[in-house]
Amino acid sequence: MGTGRLAGRMLIALVVSLVAVAVVGPAAAVTKGDLNKDGTVGIADAVVALRLAVGLMPTTPELISIGDVAPLPQGDNKIGLDDVTRILRFAVGLLSADEFFPTQPPAPKTLFLSDFTKDTLDQYEIIDAQDSSGGPSAWSVRDGALVNDSNIYGNPDPPDGLENPYTGTMAVVKGVSGADCTFTVTCTPKDDDGLGVLFRYQDEGNFYRVLSIVDGGNGGPITRLDKWENGSFTVLASITDKVYTPNASNVIRICGIGSTLKVYLNDTTTPILTASDRTYTSGRVGVSLYALAPVAFTRLELVEGEAPPLAVKSVSVTPAQAQVPTGQSVSFTASVDASEGLDKSVVWSVDGGAASGTISPNGVYTAPLVVPANPTVTVRATSKADPSKSATAQVTITQGTSARVIFASDFSKDTLDQYDILDAPDSSGGPSNWIVQDGALQQTTNIYGLPDPVDGLANPYTGTMAIAKGVSAGDCVVTMEFTPDDNDGIGLIGRYVDEGTFYRLESEVDPGNGGPITRLEVWKDGEFTVLASTTQVTYTPNVPNTFRLVFRGNQISAYVNDLSKPLLTAEDNTVQKGSVGVSLYATNAIRIANLMVTE
Repeated sequence: MGTGRLAGRMLIALVVSLVAVAVVGPAAAVTKGDLNKDGTVGIADAVVALRLAVGLMPTTPELISIGDVAPLPQGDNKIGLDDVTRILRFAVGLLSADEFFPTQPPAPKTLFLSDFTKDTLDQYEIIDAQDSSGGPSAWSVRDGALVNDSNIYGNPDPPDGLENPYTGTMAVVKGVSGADCTFTVTCTPKDDDGLGVLFRYQDEGNFYRVLSIVDGGNGGPITRLDKWENGSFTVLASITDKVYTPNASNVIRICGIGSTLKVYLNDTTTPILTASDRTYTSGRVGVSLYALAPVAFTRLELVEGEAPPLAVKSVSVTPAQAQVPTGQSVSFTASVDASEGLDKSVVWSVDGGAASGTISPNGVYTAPLVVPANPTVTVRATSKADPSKSATAQVTITQGTSARVIFASDFSKDTLDQYDILDAPDSSGGPSNWIVQDGALQQTTNIYGLPDPVDGLANPYTGTMAIAKGVSAGDCVVTMEFTPDDNDGIGLIGRYVDEGTFYRLESEVDPGNGGPITRLEVWKDGEFTVLASTTQVTYTPNVPNTFRLVFRGNQISAYVNDLSKPLLTAEDNTVQKGSVGVSLYATNAIRIANLMVTE
């Protein structure tokens, strides 16, 4: 018999014997430990905790928040036998109220907290490197953040990650100085070069700095703790396997208590760098950049002493259950209970792959076109700041109102008989390699058409097309379900007449190829016109996605994942009817699970 089960049985026996004595714990105005919500913490709460701990009752985020009373001071985000024991000890009087509800230590005194409610740089002193390129800097406060849009970098600029001074521009907080303190910065860099945090700053030649760079062409990956003294730097500590994440929210923290300096990157429980240095005992704080733009600093906070770790406490999803007809959508909302300064956004996913439906980055779930064998699927919201924290909702897929099917892909046989394959006559990376395999239409080469301009509105994004045979549809709905393992051009084609005349919903993610951009186009005799476009929404690589085109007369609507409302709309009567298909530009790993046309 396992020790956990044996301990559980012993506790059950103890609880039963104590219940017979009818001991009632002290009344408590607070809810911690009061699992049965009767206003007291007593034997009954210990019984509930025990049932939760041994799996006889399902846990919920609310129950965990109430019953997670051990270890002190913050618990461990679960209910175990240590929580049962603590509740029981309090219930029978072996713990006092002060011991059971310990007074939380006071929050550290805040010395500085950024205020981006006003679009002004009054809080900051801006200093650019005297010998620099790509400047001057372009700092501003807008959209609730401190932003720089300039790629300024200092000279000299050696490629070695330990020799490069990585200067460029600095924004230093005015009028605030700290000694034994913690400085925490939250930011989202849209580039991969030098991102720095300044600590105990004296002047532009004397300070400590945390510097992180990703770009391998500029000495990365490396994160360093530097000491600058009279304009020259010394690397106090460095690491090459921990750097910030571009295009995501990051937390950089430096704590200095006496001569001990500790650096944290995203995980504020364990430092990635430590050093001992007595050169500076106090000073100002700020941020620095080397060839990095754009970047948005959303929170800067300086507190006295050693700040507690930032933490995600829980994630919840609403609604918890939903019924969704095939091909229809429903919106889910996630709430993240987390420390200020942490990213409170989530990554949405659907357990079970494309056959279970798709979900957009903002939580709009779209049911598949066909009810799967298991019609109940799980939608999951996972904290970006702490992927170990997530919450789920259950979706039951029902049969929607049937519309006449004009064309439906059949991937049960490994054959391309349903499609005509057309490669761009002037192309590189080809020829294409379309196959039907494992229940999906796939293409595995990096073929792309020429010319290949980098402008997201000028690039024709040609390469290869798979066009359905024998289809001629005018007013119709064209839907494609697919999973891309690349980030280049993917298109859904409607009213196809020939390889130079059709409508297309085209989406490109890769910034190196003009992305992010999604376009609604009309092609006529080999020339294209962008009818509508957006840079805010694209498909999402490495997860299931849904594209849809709806044609009603000269009204055209395009959808990307969220099928509840069109992403792009246009009026055009160039092409009245035609076939449907898929186009790819430099996308060499994609699985198309479904292509369907309905009236």
